[in-house]
Amino acid sequence: MDVKFQTFLSELSEQYVGVKVLWLKMLLCGMLPIGDLDGIDRNSAMDLFNKLTSHGFISKTNVTLLLDIARATNQASAIDCIDKYKNTIQSREPSAGGTRLTEFRGALFKALTNVGEDDLKAVIGFYRLGEFRFNNIWDVVYHIEKEGLLDSKEDYETFAKHLNKVAQSCLKETPYQTPSPIPASSLVLEQELSEDFGPCDELKQPNGFSILEELLLPCSLKNKKIHEVFFAILRSSSKWYDKRNYTDQLRVLYKDKIPSVSALREANGTMDLFTQLENGGHLSATNTKILVDTINVTGTHGVLRVSKHLQDIYDNTDHRVTSFSSYRQSLMQFGNSLSESDVRKLIALLNGSGNEWTVILDLEESGILNEDELQQFIKLLKENGIRGGANTLERKRRNTNHPTKC
Repeated sequence: MDVKFQTFLSELSEQYVGVKVLWLKMLLCGMLPIGDLDGIDRNSAMDLFNKLTSHGFISKTNVTLLLDIARATNQASAIDCIDKYKNTIQSREPSAGGTRLTEFRGALFKALTNVGEDDLKAVIGFYRLGEFRFNNIWDVVYHIEKEGLLDSKEDYETFAKHLNKVAQSCLKETPYQTPSPIPASSLVLEQELSEDFGPCDELKQPNGFSILEELLLPCSLKNKKIHEVFFAILRSSSKWYDKRNYTDQLRVLYKDKIPSVSALREANGTMDLFTQLENGGHLSATNTKILVDTINVTGTHGVLRVSKHLQDIYDNTDHRVTSFSSYRQSLMQFGNSLSESDVRKLIALLNGSGNEWTVILDLEESGILNEDELQQFIKLLKENGIRGGANTLERKRRNTNHPTKC
């Protein structure tokens, strides 16, 4: 360990305390692995600098990235600290090149420094983050980036619409640039395993192997690869569902599979719901039927585009829905039939808040909506002028009681 370099990093870390550590996490998101960033002490910039060193982004002879960050955040004292250190190593041969902070990342920082309280509330509302009780834009942006909701230019344009004009102009001035590649040493599978495993894709089986791999791979490696493919499918599909605000609908769909009300309510996005399904034995690398049934019941066939492995599973699985009861499926149709006016009426009945799906959960938890007394609920809907929802449930109930003969 180079004592002079470590002393320099320690002195520099003193220039970034409090909210400034959150600045650094936001600026380095997409560069350092999420696992590293999540483990950072909110009060310790030194932890971040050590991570940058271990991944090779900075070294005792190359502090270019640190200088870029200091300039982007307009920290004069940090710039002075870096300049003094650079003067002490003039006799050493500096490393060539070096990782740079992208111009867009600097522009994003500038935009966020212009975010006001109203902007913060608008962003929290749009991304439905109220339950997290965020009180600053830095934690909010880090969270939505971590969830994969800012992965493209289009994502950032959507995000910018909820900011004030000054903040928006900061982002418009600098073209969007894709994040720096996450180090190969990261244990987090950040891509869909590049969506392929080599030149023999035409020979791939639904489990992700080529015929040759199926024959030659040792069992342990085969199992490892199966689980990598499975994780990649869950990650990419959960991002797709979250990005399109399907999480609350999936809470209703999975309610019978996740008996803990608190676990269902507190799930932080679709990936948490998938984890709960795994914990309950309803989903695994060798049992993905519930994913196929989810697609068919919710009509979310667009998710198949995120992974050819998911498409393979879908194409090679029986499409008869067996994971969800007829009643649970009817609630999906009921939710989709509700107009904004219907939802407001139901919210008024409960003296609550939310959307069509959270309202259905509230109705179920209150006992107003249940399969055994469905006719009473249909009557309640009609009395309150919610005809579309009443007709949907009534029609589904008749079809269930008198199934069509083949």
